[in-house]
Amino acid sequence: MDTVELLDWATGCLGSAGILSARYDSEIILSSIVKTSRLDLYLERRTIEIAKRFEFESIVEKRAERIPLQYILGNANFMGFDFRVKPGVFIPRPETELLVEEALKILNLNPETRWTILDLCSGCGNISISLTKSISNCRMLAADISRETIRVAQENARCHGVGERIEFHEGDMFSALNDDRLNTLDMIISNPPYIPTKLLDNLSPEVKLEPRIAIDGGDDGLTFHKRIISECMPYLREGGWLLMEIGENQSDSIIGIFQASKRFSVEEIVRDYNGKMRIIIARKTWK
Repeated sequence: MDTVELLDWATGCLGSAGILSARYDSEIILSSIVKTSRLDLYLERRTIEIAKRFEFESIVEKRAERIPLQYILGNANFMGFDFRVKPGVFIPRPETELLVEEALKILNLNPETRWTILDLCSGCGNISISLTKSISNCRMLAADISRETIRVAQENARCHGVGERIEFHEGDMFSALNDDRLNTLDMIISNPPYIPTKLLDNLSPEVKLEPRIAIDGGDDGLTFHKRIISECMPYLREGGWLLMEIGENQSDSIIGIFQASKRFSVEEIVRDYNGKMRIIIARKTWK
């Protein structure tokens, strides 16, 4: 069988398993095995050797069991960079790239400033590493409650050549930081869990295999946003920035939380490419 015939077979197999991205997943799997681009699978249509064909079929069968493709391949793409992921580590989402893009807009307004930035709920390090690789004027901290996730993030940082530029901290939210970080942060950026607990059973089989602690946002989906807004006060400088990813229909509630704190001004709410409110940008007001 040649590349296109294999793709046709795999697309049918994955489609029958209820995977909506069957063709795309098939292309990603095959291109990773034969070390070529998705486009070249069609332009350079060729017969695949038996060993690689068996490898391809084995991976397709695993994907048909609704195991996330990123876990099978061991990596996820984010901001054009590859990040190692594995079961137990949250998989970066394309919409979170918008969070990084908005942060870069703010950081680039003052290129001479030496920013101290905290990536909270840092996961595999995709946010902190992408920012660090994109700008030179930052001191980056990353914190996550999962020791194994921190280890993966540290490995990713080393692979991307920024291991010496990011401080990794293990702990529950701000308890991961030492007291010497009080009133030192210029920006906090976070993609916290924001799916309401009652909706978790309705998620796709793939998402259910991701760590629950990374997606469960509590009864209203806002447990961690509330904590971040209240607990960041001693750490974030006056005039410091707080950027968070939010879920669908959560913007009004989070604006209310900011207003109730009386210490933040909401600067902007950014829609994602599907028109949904996705990023909230706030700034700590001066007393």
